[in-house]
Amino acid sequence: MQRTGLAKDEASAEEEQEAERAPPVTCVFLTPDELASTPLALVRRIDSRARKPDLGIFGRRRLRMAAEAVSRRADTKALQDVALRLTDESSLTECLDAYAERVWAPGTVIALLIDEAQRCKVHDEQTKDNILALYDGDHKVRMPLLFFGLPDAGSVLYALGLSRLPDSVAKTMGRLEKGEGGEVLERTFNALGLSAQGDAGWQAHLKDSGISVPEWTKWREKLIKRLESESQDFPQHLAVGLSAACVGILRTEKGASFDDALLQDIADDHQERREGYYEGRLESGALAPHALAFGAICALFSRREADVIRRGEAMELLVAGHQAQLGGGALNADQVLNVAVAKGVFGHVKSKAARPITPPPIPSMQTHVEHGFLQGLDEGEPAALALQTVLDRLAPPAQTQSRRAEIKAGFGLRDGP
Repeated sequence: MQRTGLAKDEASAEEEQEAERAPPVTCVFLTPDELASTPLALVRRIDSRARKPDLGIFGRRRLRMAAEAVSRRADTKALQDVALRLTDESSLTECLDAYAERVWAPGTVIALLIDEAQRCKVHDEQTKDNILALYDGDHKVRMPLLFFGLPDAGSVLYALGLSRLPDSVAKTMGRLEKGEGGEVLERTFNALGLSAQGDAGWQAHLKDSGISVPEWTKWREKLIKRLESESQDFPQHLAVGLSAACVGILRTEKGASFDDALLQDIADDHQERREGYYEGRLESGALAPHALAFGAICALFSRREADVIRRGEAMELLVAGHQAQLGGGALNADQVLNVAVAKGVFGHVKSKAARPITPPPIPSMQTHVEHGFLQGLDEGEPAALALQTVLDRLAPPAQTQSRRAEIKAGFGLRDGP
């Protein structure tokens, strides 16, 4: 038994040594709009951000090493020397090679993280040239690319010329596995120093707050369990939950106590932030006028207890809502659905020619969107009533009342007769 323990210790030591030998990786976030910059402007932006890494990604010590590795040779003379060699006409490979040779330390690895990849400008030649140059990797610095986006991001990258993407490099990100949300929250709190082993300043704060370390640990466990439960294992909800938690914990510096009341305040803030995320999706551009129709589509999923509906049924509800609200006029319902899918309001089955519609990927988002429709019914909105007529024809309303009561209870409302 003792040998096993020693073997594990030796293996862990070897892994740590291997990690120390590996070149530090600096992560740089870029937007699709920034990918449309000239090569020189893009590399300058990458260089600037590589020197100021986000300490929340991998850990302070590792990122300090990465920043030092990038900055070791980046004195004023080196930057001036590079500036003399490069112009706005220089290619991206020329710019990267110049920085690799004269500014960045040997062995530098800079990972580029591009969020909202579905927004990359397909018809912009500069964007296409930059992405292809980075993807081909024919330059003197290791610069792996990581794209993050909604389901149609893959087709956007394909349109930009990345036609050799094997299935193994694409990962569909959905809900975390059960228990992983709590692990993420715990690791994040530990990284922020909000733990029983926090620094002297945190220990002094706990003492000033009149709470012992065991009491704090128990309170933190309750907070993690509640945030994990309310986040439904969705990363975005975990992120806004962490924001709400940090804001709440900061309030203890101004006299708030680590008690159940603070837990409830954090939970309320978390719910407001989740709903703000939903509203942001619904109010984006062309989707805003169709919120009631989206709620009716969600109600159709609920009535049927279905995981998929025909695309034509969703389009029929969209047209009905459009006519009731605007009194007619042309509507490209198919295009509206495409935008809704791109924004993550709904999903669709791409493998089927008819592209049937699937519910919102986050269950609580479906509840939120459907609540807007049910609220419209309660207030007698003409558009909501018109949608209900179509909805009743598509699916019998046998369970409507019980479903309405369930949703309204979720929002802390009482159901009427």
